[in-house]
Amino acid sequence: MKISIDASIFVGSDTAYGRVSGYLAVAAIPTQGALISFQFPLAGTLPLPQNFDGQLRVASVIFRPSLEEEAPVMVMLEDLVFDSVKDAKEAAEYLTHGFHLAVDEYQ
Repeated sequence: MKISIDASIFVGSDTAYGRVSGYLAVAAIPTQGALISFQFPLAGTLPLPQNFDGQLRVASVIFRPSLEEEAPVMVMLEDLVFDSVKDAKEAAEYLTHGFHLAVDEYQ
């Protein structure tokens, strides 16, 4: 099953760095509170970035009507919060290259 995912990326508690989104193939629809692992890249052999444990908790699951080419389930993930822009950028690049997710950088 294909789901769409969405998560915000912050530097500190109040500086928005960007947003990560895209599609993932999963065996079942994750439930609120479940963890989705990004520890093992689907594309290439990338090292896990420093200050990112590779797991994100599902904040909410939204079921929506959709056209055939869209995923009918949107999974909102917890925010990714980093201490520095460098750490946020490394995690964004990891998710982009390792999982083919899109990152919209605000800065």
